[in-house]
Amino acid sequence: MKKKIVFIILSLFGGGAERVVSILANALAGRNWNVSVILYQRKQWEYPLSENVKLHVLPSFEQDNPIAKRVKYIAHIRKILTEEKADVVLPFLAIPTVHTFFASRGLKCRFIATVRNNPDRYPDQRCLRLLVNCCTVRADCVMYQTEEQKSFFQKAKNTFIVHNPVNPDMLKADFPYRAAVTNIASFGRLSVQKDHQLLIRAFSRIAAEYPQVSLQIFGEGEERAELERLIAQLELCGRVWLMGSTDHVLERMLQSDIFVLSSAYEGLPNALMEAMAVGLPCVSTRCPTGPGDLIDDGENGILVPVGDETAMADALRKLMDDSGLRKRLGTNARQKIADQYTVERVISDFVQELERQIAG
Repeated sequence: MKKKIVFIILSLFGGGAERVVSILANALAGRNWNVSVILYQRKQWEYPLSENVKLHVLPSFEQDNPIAKRVKYIAHIRKILTEEKADVVLPFLAIPTVHTFFASRGLKCRFIATVRNNPDRYPDQRCLRLLVNCCTVRADCVMYQTEEQKSFFQKAKNTFIVHNPVNPDMLKADFPYRAAVTNIASFGRLSVQKDHQLLIRAFSRIAAEYPQVSLQIFGEGEERAELERLIAQLELCGRVWLMGSTDHVLERMLQSDIFVLSSAYEGLPNALMEAMAVGLPCVSTRCPTGPGDLIDDGENGILVPVGDETAMADALRKLMDDSGLRKRLGTNARQKIADQYTVERVISDFVQELERQIAG
């Protein structure tokens, strides 16, 4: 009999968690699992799902008050889980985790909580963060992305780690290591978490030394207006560009010479993984969690303290002055991703753990 698994997420648009759900669902369907995905909403652009994956879309309940809306979401999720006779249910991100915890009470399916970010900082709202963490520690099992995340839930005894799989197209790319740097790039939502202000301030410290170099930041978010003001204040118009979202990440990475992640906190950052897979030399803050798992400082990238714009500027200067170092770090980065973060390896680990959970 086919094993049945249900993924639950807000949508399949945009972020790293959404991409991972798409990859895992499609891979399991290809391995003869009965796979369903529950979405809260559809978007015009979504990560693709196999025709062998059953899709459920929850009603919107926009006219209901907040309490009634939560109750109805929980009831609908419970109805789907019951009808599907799921063996395992995996919610991704905050709201689905809370709703699924309550919806799955008393059912036979295993509720596996997924930790996708730093539990001390995500979600931003403290009350929601406490509720999510409370539901997570009471799950039948917890799936982490990194070893570091396990320290947040020491009371959770049944746990396993599954890394994010990297897009295989990134590993196939032929990165052109150029003699001179002309473009530094960052990819990520324009939010306080990603701390692009740090990156812009660090770039301002070295901009006069490297007049041929520009900084391009790809992504959209609530910080755009504040970042535009900072760029104008530092007189970096024409040197720092807020590029908006892009559907051509690989192409943009191949046009860049250095990748930077300036985050205050993370889960396991997909953008950093993809940049490393392409072979881009990378600079990242050593933020909790994720970058420390991916980058061995000085071997396949450079790590700097969180919030330290001087260290960030020094790291960028070091890379821009040494083409041999850029190539060595980029080549080593690609090898690490190829060794540990391929879709095949991640799916194999994931299936093994799911079968253990069902058997247990």
